[in-house]
Amino acid sequence: MVGSRNSASNQREFDPVLEALACTGAHVIVLDLRGLSDATDYFVIATGTSDTHVRALAERTIESMKDAGAGRSSRVVAEDGLIDFVA
Repeated sequence: MVGSRNSASNQREFDPVLEALACTGAHVIVLDLRGLSDATDYFVIATGTSDTHVRALAERTIESMKDAGAGRSSRVVAEDGLIDFVA
């Protein structure tokens, strides 16, 4: 299950995202924003090589987070993808 801001295990709550992106050839960066922003704990940024690649990354990430127990998600996928998960 994905941890929340108050969870003792929240340091690795983005692991399902990293696992989803691991074999895609995407360059991945994780920004830890805990203590810097009340709006989010992490930004996970990944590169894609085309619109199709970005859509596939988004779909794989959404499925991985659902499997991990993340709350609802919203998304915008075009040239750039944006997915927001609520733990």
